[in-house]
Amino acid sequence: MSMDEPGRPPPPPAPSFSDTGLDPAGRDIPRLTSALIVFSGLAASGRSTSQAALIEVARTAFGKRVATVENLIRFAYEDAPNLPAITQYELAWDKQTYAAGARRALLDNPDLLQIELLQRAETVEVAVKAATTGTLVFTSLYALSPEQAHLQIINMMSDSSRSELTAALSKVPVVVLHHHRELPEAGSKEIPRPIITMRAWLPPAYPPSFRESLRAKVSKVIFGDRGVNWPVQ
Repeated sequence: MSMDEPGRPPPPPAPSFSDTGLDPAGRDIPRLTSALIVFSGLAASGRSTSQAALIEVARTAFGKRVATVENLIRFAYEDAPNLPAITQYELAWDKQTYAAGARRALLDNPDLLQIELLQRAETVEVAVKAATTGTLVFTSLYALSPEQAHLQIINMMSDSSRSELTAALSKVPVVVLHHHRELPEAGSKEIPRPIITMRAWLPPAYPPSFRESLRAKVSKVIFGDRGVNWPVQ
């Protein structure tokens, strides 16, 4: 759990949904349960802002209990008696790995678990198991495209667990929100919003009508929505 560090400035307030480049239909993403939402892109592409904004939507619009696992806490969330609690675990203070922090956070039985970064096989394993057993999982990684993010997750899985984990992921929605920024116009002082490409891999066992409804809720435009299993690479 986070603790105040002397001399360290407090984190800024969490951004609002309107501060992101997400389509308005993206506000329905926190409705999902048992799903893996991956925020991909390069550094400073807006991944953290999008996650924080959707966490606020999850709490305020859908009443979800949230736990975050971060190296250093990035944003402060509103603390109000009518909102569900949010628990933020800071790894730099406790000198834990993301996997260990996520396991600890899951003891709080959150509806939404944010794991700041996918780095190693053990982190992927914790994220996948949580996402396939009733928890909405937000996480991020560095990638150049949604497809590369998809393959990175598979490639990070250990040889011994890859078959089990890919089979589990074929039963839940996996959505990649890939962020990139356009170069600002010459002389402009404004920071451009990220452009976000959304791609979803939906379980083939879902009825077509449900898959269609889910696609409409996640975004107006989702690519790769044929409902195929994740391939084992």
